Amino acid sequence: MPEVTQSEEGQKQKLRIVLHTANRVLGTSRDYQWSVQSIHTKSLVPILHLLVALARHYRAPVRLPENVVVNVLVVQV
Repeated sequence: MPEVTQSEEGQKQKLRIVLHTANRVLGTSRDYQWSVQSIHTKSLVPILHLLVALARHYRAPVRLPENVVVNVLVVQV
């Protein structure tokens, strides 16, 4: 299935299209905390920022406080 198994660049290109659309829907006046690279590398904070922005925009039936704050604690042993 070529749409599932594709090169890293192909994945990034599709992600670029999805994020471009998401940014357009969310409004260009926002200061975005995510990028193709940060989402593709599975960086937790940008992914959470994107999900919270989408949930707020579409008024998803989830309980989010008005001022959601994401604190990430990275522990290294």
